[in-house]
Amino acid sequence: MSKKSIGHAFKRKSLLVFPAIKKRYYSVALESEADSLEIDLEDSIASSSKTLARDVLCEEFPKDYSGKKELMVRINDFRSKFYEEDVELIKNLKPDTISFAKVERAEDIKQLESSLLDAGIKNIDIFVGIESLSAFYNMDEILGSSKKITAAILGVEDLVAELGIERGEIWKNPILNYMLIEFSMKCRMYGIQSIGPITRGYSTPSHFKELAEECAYLKKMGFVGKVAIHPSQIEIINREFEITSEQILDAQNIIDEFKKKELKDGTAVIISSEGMEDSPSLKKAKDILKYAEDHGFPKN
Repeated sequence: MSKKSIGHAFKRKSLLVFPAIKKRYYSVALESEADSLEIDLEDSIASSSKTLARDVLCEEFPKDYSGKKELMVRINDFRSKFYEEDVELIKNLKPDTISFAKVERAEDIKQLESSLLDAGIKNIDIFVGIESLSAFYNMDEILGSSKKITAAILGVEDLVAELGIERGEIWKNPILNYMLIEFSMKCRMYGIQSIGPITRGYSTPSHFKELAEECAYLKKMGFVGKVAIHPSQIEIINREFEITSEQILDAQNIIDEFKKKELKDGTAVIISSEGMEDSPSLKKAKDILKYAEDHGFPKN
Protein backbone atom coordinates (compact mmCIF):
# COMPACT_ATOMS: atom_id res chain seq x y z
CA MET A 1 0.00 0.00 0.00
CA SER A 2 1.31 3.46 -0.84
CA LYS A 3 1.74 5.88 2.02
CA LYS A 4 -0.73 8.73 2.47
CA SER A 5 0.20 12.21 3.65
CA ILE A 6 -1.12 13.34 7.02
CA GLY A 7 -3.22 16.30 5.92
CA HIS A 8 -6.81 15.17 6.06
CA ALA A 9 -9.87 17.40 5.83
CA PHE A 10 -10.74 16.88 9.50
CA LYS A 11 -8.62 18.31 12.30
CA ARG A 12 -9.54 15.61 14.83
CA LYS A 13 -7.94 17.37 17.78
CA SER A 14 -10.95 16.50 19.90
CA LEU A 15 -13.37 13.61 19.28
CA LEU A 16 -16.43 13.70 21.53
CA VAL A 17 -17.94 10.23 21.93
CA PHE A 18 -21.44 9.63 23.26
CA PRO A 19 -24.06 6.82 23.27
CA ALA A 20 -26.40 6.87 20.28
CA ILE A 21 -29.34 6.16 22.57
CA LYS A 22 -29.08 9.48 24.49
CA LYS A 23 -31.34 11.96 22.66
CA ARG A 24 -30.33 15.05 24.60
CA TYR A 25 -26.63 14.53 23.86
CA TYR A 26 -26.97 15.27 20.15
CA SER A 27 -27.69 18.99 20.45
CA VAL A 28 -25.08 19.39 23.19
CA ALA A 29 -22.47 17.68 21.02
CA LEU A 30 -23.29 19.78 17.95
CA GLU A 31 -23.00 22.97 20.01
CA SER A 32 -19.67 21.92 21.50
CA GLU A 33 -16.21 22.88 20.24
CA ALA A 34 -15.30 19.28 19.40
CA ASP A 35 -13.82 18.73 15.95
CA SER A 36 -15.43 15.30 15.59
CA LEU A 37 -18.52 13.63 17.02
CA GLU A 38 -18.38 9.86 17.48
CA ILE A 39 -21.88 8.47 17.97
CA ASP A 40 -21.59 5.05 19.55
CA LEU A 41 -23.73 2.03 18.70
CA GLU A 42 -21.25 -0.41 20.21
CA ASP A 43 -19.59 -0.47 23.65
CA SER A 44 -21.91 1.97 25.43
CA ILE A 45 -25.14 0.28 24.27
CA ALA A 46 -26.53 -2.82 25.99
CA SER A 47 -27.40 -5.70 23.66
CA SER A 48 -31.07 -5.38 24.59
CA SER A 49 -31.07 -1.71 23.52
CA LYS A 50 -29.27 -1.91 20.16
CA THR A 51 -32.46 -1.55 18.12
CA LEU A 52 -33.63 1.42 20.18
CA ALA A 53 -30.20 3.05 19.82
CA ARG A 54 -30.36 2.71 16.03
CA ASP A 55 -33.86 4.19 16.03
CA VAL A 56 -32.72 7.17 18.11
CA LEU A 57 -29.68 7.68 15.89
CA CYS A 58 -31.84 7.59 12.76
CA GLU A 59 -34.16 10.19 14.28
CA GLU A 60 -31.54 12.51 15.78
CA PHE A 61 -28.68 12.32 13.27
CA PRO A 62 -28.17 15.80 11.72
CA LYS A 63 -28.72 14.73 8.12
CA ASP A 64 -28.59 18.26 6.71
CA TYR A 65 -25.56 19.32 8.74
CA SER A 66 -23.19 21.54 6.75
CA GLY A 67 -20.75 22.62 9.46
CA LYS A 68 -17.10 21.71 9.92
CA LYS A 69 -17.52 18.91 12.45
CA GLU A 70 -16.79 15.37 11.42
CA LEU A 71 -19.82 13.13 11.95
CA MET A 72 -18.76 9.60 12.82
CA VAL A 73 -20.75 6.49 13.79
CA ARG A 74 -19.17 3.65 15.77
CA ILE A 75 -20.68 0.38 14.60
CA ASN A 76 -20.63 -3.14 16.01
CA ASP A 77 -17.99 -5.49 14.61
CA PHE A 78 -18.85 -7.87 11.78
CA ARG A 79 -18.91 -10.89 14.10
CA SER A 80 -21.86 -9.30 15.89
CA LYS A 81 -25.48 -10.01 14.96
CA PHE A 82 -25.99 -6.22 14.91
CA TYR A 83 -23.39 -5.54 12.22
CA GLU A 84 -25.53 -5.80 9.08
CA GLU A 85 -28.25 -3.52 10.43
CA ASP A 86 -25.59 -1.01 11.46
CA VAL A 87 -24.15 -0.97 7.93
CA GLU A 88 -27.63 -0.48 6.47
CA LEU A 89 -28.11 2.50 8.78
CA ILE A 90 -24.77 3.93 7.65
CA LYS A 91 -26.01 3.71 4.07
CA ASN A 92 -29.05 5.80 4.95
CA LEU A 93 -27.39 8.36 7.23
CA LYS A 94 -24.22 8.95 5.18
CA PRO A 95 -21.84 10.01 7.99
CA ASP A 96 -18.34 11.19 7.15
CA THR A 97 -16.65 8.29 8.90
CA ILE A 98 -17.23 4.80 10.28
CA SER A 99 -15.59 4.00 13.60
CA PHE A 100 -14.89 0.27 13.38
CA ALA A 101 -14.61 -1.63 16.64
CA LYS A 102 -12.80 -4.81 17.65
CA VAL A 103 -10.55 -5.05 14.59
CA GLU A 104 -8.21 -8.04 14.96
CA ARG A 105 -6.58 -8.40 11.54
CA ALA A 106 -6.52 -6.99 8.01
CA GLU A 107 -9.26 -9.39 6.91
CA ASP A 108 -11.67 -7.55 9.21
CA ILE A 109 -11.10 -4.33 7.28
CA LYS A 110 -11.51 -6.17 3.97
CA GLN A 111 -14.81 -7.57 5.26
CA LEU A 112 -15.99 -4.05 6.15
CA GLU A 113 -14.95 -2.71 2.75
CA SER A 114 -16.84 -5.54 1.06
CA SER A 115 -19.95 -4.75 3.10
CA LEU A 116 -19.68 -1.06 2.24
CA LEU A 117 -19.26 -1.86 -1.45
CA ASP A 118 -22.29 -4.17 -1.40
CA ALA A 119 -24.31 -1.39 0.24
CA GLY A 120 -23.17 1.16 -2.33
CA ILE A 121 -21.21 3.18 0.23
CA LYS A 122 -18.10 4.62 -1.40
CA ASN A 123 -17.08 8.02 -0.06
CA ILE A 124 -16.43 7.32 3.62
CA ASP A 125 -13.42 7.25 5.96
CA ILE A 126 -12.63 4.44 8.39
CA PHE A 127 -11.51 5.14 11.97
CA VAL A 128 -9.90 1.99 13.37
CA GLY A 129 -9.70 0.84 16.97
CA ILE A 130 -6.69 -1.27 18.01
CA GLU A 131 -8.21 -2.72 21.17
CA SER A 132 -6.60 -6.10 21.87
CA LEU A 133 -3.15 -7.66 22.08
CA SER A 134 -3.70 -9.59 18.87
CA ALA A 135 -4.71 -6.38 17.09
CA PHE A 136 -1.65 -4.60 18.51
CA TYR A 137 0.68 -7.25 17.11
CA ASN A 138 -1.21 -7.16 13.79
CA MET A 139 -1.01 -3.35 13.52
CA ASP A 140 1.13 -3.36 10.39
CA GLU A 141 -1.30 -5.40 8.34
CA ILE A 142 -4.37 -3.63 9.79
CA LEU A 143 -3.20 -0.04 9.28
CA GLY A 144 -1.82 -0.83 5.84
CA SER A 145 -4.92 -2.67 4.63
CA SER A 146 -7.00 0.20 3.23
CA LYS A 147 -6.66 3.74 1.94
CA LYS A 148 -9.97 4.50 3.61
CA ILE A 149 -8.31 4.29 7.04
CA THR A 150 -7.46 7.89 7.92
CA ALA A 151 -7.30 7.70 11.72
CA ALA A 152 -6.79 5.12 14.45
CA ILE A 153 -6.92 4.84 18.22
CA LEU A 154 -5.21 2.54 20.69
CA GLY A 155 -7.87 1.16 23.05
CA VAL A 156 -5.93 1.55 26.28
CA GLU A 157 -8.88 0.70 28.55
CA ASP A 158 -9.46 -2.62 26.76
CA LEU A 159 -5.77 -3.42 26.71
CA VAL A 160 -5.14 -2.87 30.42
CA ALA A 161 -8.12 -5.12 31.17
CA GLU A 162 -6.69 -7.85 28.93
CA LEU A 163 -3.22 -7.42 30.41
CA GLY A 164 -4.51 -7.40 33.98
CA ILE A 165 -2.68 -4.19 34.89
CA GLU A 166 -3.66 -0.78 36.25
CA ARG A 167 -3.86 2.09 33.79
CA GLY A 168 -2.79 4.95 36.04
CA GLU A 169 -1.07 7.94 34.46
CA ILE A 170 -0.11 6.55 31.08
CA TRP A 171 3.27 8.29 30.92
CA LYS A 172 4.26 6.45 34.12
CA ASN A 173 3.17 3.02 32.85
CA PRO A 174 6.08 1.35 30.99
CA ILE A 175 3.88 -1.11 29.10
CA LEU A 176 1.44 1.54 27.88
CA ASN A 177 4.32 3.88 27.11
CA TYR A 178 5.85 1.23 24.85
CA MET A 179 2.53 0.43 23.16
CA LEU A 180 1.65 4.08 22.54
CA ILE A 181 5.07 4.79 21.02
CA GLU A 182 4.80 1.77 18.71
CA PHE A 183 1.26 2.74 17.75
CA SER A 184 2.19 6.35 16.99
CA MET A 185 5.13 5.29 14.83
CA LYS A 186 3.06 2.79 12.86
CA CYS A 187 0.36 5.40 12.24
CA ARG A 188 2.96 7.88 11.05
CA MET A 189 4.49 5.28 8.73
CA TYR A 190 1.13 4.69 7.05
CA GLY A 191 0.09 8.35 6.99
CA ILE A 192 -2.74 7.81 9.46
CA GLN A 193 -3.76 10.22 12.22
CA SER A 194 -3.07 8.77 15.68
CA ILE A 195 -5.74 9.63 18.25
CA GLY A 196 -5.12 9.46 21.99
CA PRO A 197 -7.21 7.33 24.38
CA ILE A 198 -9.84 8.58 26.79
CA THR A 199 -9.19 10.06 30.22
CA ARG A 200 -11.99 9.06 32.58
CA GLY A 201 -11.96 11.98 35.03
CA TYR A 202 -13.77 15.18 34.04
CA SER A 203 -15.09 16.92 37.17
CA THR A 204 -12.25 18.09 39.45
CA PRO A 205 -9.14 20.29 39.08
CA SER A 206 -6.93 17.22 39.50
CA HIS A 207 -8.81 15.51 36.66
CA PHE A 208 -8.21 18.46 34.34
CA LYS A 209 -4.54 18.68 35.35
CA GLU A 210 -4.06 15.01 34.49
CA LEU A 211 -5.91 15.51 31.19
CA ALA A 212 -3.64 18.41 30.19
CA GLU A 213 -0.52 16.44 31.13
CA GLU A 214 -1.72 13.43 29.17
CA CYS A 215 -2.43 15.57 26.10
CA ALA A 216 1.03 17.14 26.27
CA TYR A 217 2.62 13.70 26.60
CA LEU A 218 0.70 12.33 23.61
CA LYS A 219 1.42 15.37 21.46
CA LYS A 220 5.16 14.89 22.01
CA MET A 221 4.79 11.42 20.53
CA GLY A 222 3.04 12.65 17.39
CA PHE A 223 -0.59 12.13 18.34
CA VAL A 224 -2.85 14.69 16.65
CA GLY A 225 -5.82 14.56 19.04
CA LYS A 226 -7.65 12.76 21.80
CA VAL A 227 -11.08 11.33 22.54
CA ALA A 228 -13.28 13.25 25.00
CA ILE A 229 -16.01 11.51 27.00
CA HIS A 230 -17.50 14.75 28.36
CA PRO A 231 -17.83 18.28 26.92
CA SER A 232 -15.86 19.68 29.88
CA GLN A 233 -12.73 18.00 28.50
CA ILE A 234 -12.89 19.56 25.05
CA GLU A 235 -11.40 22.99 25.81
CA ILE A 236 -8.25 21.50 27.33
CA ILE A 237 -7.83 18.95 24.54
CA ASN A 238 -8.25 21.59 21.84
CA ARG A 239 -5.81 23.94 23.53
CA GLU A 240 -3.13 21.29 24.00
CA PHE A 241 -3.28 19.89 20.46
CA GLU A 242 -3.80 23.07 18.45
CA ILE A 243 -0.92 24.77 16.72
CA THR A 244 -0.33 28.36 17.82
CA SER A 245 0.08 31.57 15.86
CA GLU A 246 3.69 31.64 17.12
CA GLN A 247 4.33 28.19 15.60
CA ILE A 248 2.88 29.34 12.29
CA LEU A 249 5.01 32.49 12.29
CA ASP A 250 8.17 30.54 13.20
CA ALA A 251 7.44 28.04 10.41
CA GLN A 252 7.05 30.82 7.85
CA ASN A 253 10.28 32.46 9.03
CA ILE A 254 12.19 29.17 8.68
CA ILE A 255 10.88 28.68 5.14
CA ASP A 256 11.82 32.26 4.22
CA GLU A 257 15.33 31.82 5.62
CA PHE A 258 15.84 28.61 3.66
CA LYS A 259 14.83 30.40 0.46
CA LYS A 260 17.30 33.21 1.16
CA LYS A 261 20.12 30.76 1.93
CA GLU A 262 19.49 28.77 -1.24
CA LEU A 263 19.63 31.93 -3.36
CA LYS A 264 22.74 33.14 -1.54
CA ASP A 265 25.03 30.11 -1.69
CA GLY A 266 22.98 27.08 -2.76
CA THR A 267 23.03 25.40 0.65
CA ALA A 268 20.10 24.00 2.65
CA VAL A 269 21.32 24.74 6.17
CA ILE A 270 20.48 27.81 8.25
CA ILE A 271 21.28 29.00 11.76
CA SER A 272 18.29 30.10 13.85
CA SER A 273 17.75 30.97 17.51
CA GLU A 274 17.21 27.23 18.08
CA GLY A 275 20.55 26.32 16.49
CA MET A 276 21.20 24.61 13.17
CA GLU A 277 18.20 23.93 10.93
CA ASP A 278 18.34 21.64 7.89
CA SER A 279 16.02 19.66 5.61
CA PRO A 280 13.95 17.97 8.37
CA SER A 281 13.28 21.40 9.90
CA LEU A 282 12.12 22.68 6.53
CA LYS A 283 9.77 19.72 6.09
CA LYS A 284 8.27 20.26 9.56
CA ALA A 285 7.76 23.97 8.83
CA LYS A 286 6.00 23.17 5.56
CA ASP A 287 3.76 20.64 7.32
CA ILE A 288 2.73 23.28 9.88
CA LEU A 289 1.85 25.80 7.16
CA LYS A 290 -0.05 23.13 5.21
CA TYR A 291 -2.07 22.29 8.32
CA ALA A 292 -2.76 25.99 8.93
CA GLU A 293 -3.88 26.48 5.33
CA ASP A 294 -6.10 23.38 5.33
CA HIS A 295 -7.87 24.45 8.51
CA GLY A 296 -8.41 28.13 7.84
CA PHE A 297 -5.85 29.77 10.10
CA PRO A 298 -5.34 33.45 9.26
CA LYS A 299 -2.17 34.23 7.35
CA ASN A 300 0.37 36.37 9.16
